[in-house]
Amino acid sequence: MEANPHIAPALPGLSVLIPVYNVDALDLVCDLLAQLRLSRIKYEVLVYDDASPLHNPNWQFLQDIKSPALLLKRMPANIGRSAIRNLLAKDSRYSHLLFIDADSGLPDETYIQHYLMYWQDYDAIVGGTIYEEKCPSPSVMLRWVYGRRREQISADLRNRAKHASITLNNLLIKRSVFLATGLDEQIRTYGHEDTKLGYALDMARATVHHIQNPVIHLGLEPSPEYLEKVKAAVQNFYDLSVHQGIGLDTRLHSTFKRFDGHFLGWFLRVFFAVFGWYVRLNLLSRQPSLWLLDAYKLELMLKHSRADRRKSKT
Repeated sequence: MEANPHIAPALPGLSVLIPVYNVDALDLVCDLLAQLRLSRIKYEVLVYDDASPLHNPNWQFLQDIKSPALLLKRMPANIGRSAIRNLLAKDSRYSHLLFIDADSGLPDETYIQHYLMYWQDYDAIVGGTIYEEKCPSPSVMLRWVYGRRREQISADLRNRAKHASITLNNLLIKRSVFLATGLDEQIRTYGHEDTKLGYALDMARATVHHIQNPVIHLGLEPSPEYLEKVKAAVQNFYDLSVHQGIGLDTRLHSTFKRFDGHFLGWFLRVFFAVFGWYVRLNLLSRQPSLWLLDAYKLELMLKHSRADRRKSKT
């Protein structure tokens, strides 16, 4: 992919970008700085808090870190998941950007070095995500089970769908490439801003490669909170797939097309009207069924479609 001529070239080096919202990033920042000091490249670490409503007791400890490479900033008002990442990228100085979510942990002491083996060869490199082997608490069981079974994917499998498998967490990307596409700031809530980024990179013919260099997803949400995020993510995916034609090759969209306006869709609606209480009870339990979670997402998609049809008739 050719660089955008309207974007000024950056200095060779690495900008690590960490958006923060109600998460303590102290350990992650310290581990990153320790590895970056040994990397023999120019680097910086930008940590932007998107107006977290909860007090972060370790923010002061971050401010006490004596490193000219560390830049901290707090937003006066929340600007959203996509906008905060776009701002981090625009404020960066170096040629390559490494996006890491603040609730991540590094897998080992060679994390940065592993990326540097490939960083000049591709427009974007995805390292992947892993989860702890044991669920840290019954209260986060749904998020842990989903992560272990659906998101903890080997690099070989992710490389079979290069652009479709892009995730914003643990993404190394050329600054010029990211700024030429950016994230859709209309997507303010949780979910699928990376889906649209992958589509944009595909349209731009950017080279994408997946490697086995995962971060550990540590900040798991309690199951009720995660279900609310699922609702937001499905709303975003519905808008992308139905209204913008993005994500049409996914299993959720293909199943939605089979059910929408069909007897099967009516059956699923009746099922949730009668057994919706049981589905929620199961998903909040210590043995959540991902099959029921898939059905729940499908019913949310169908509900949005029914709402669209009602609007079109008025």
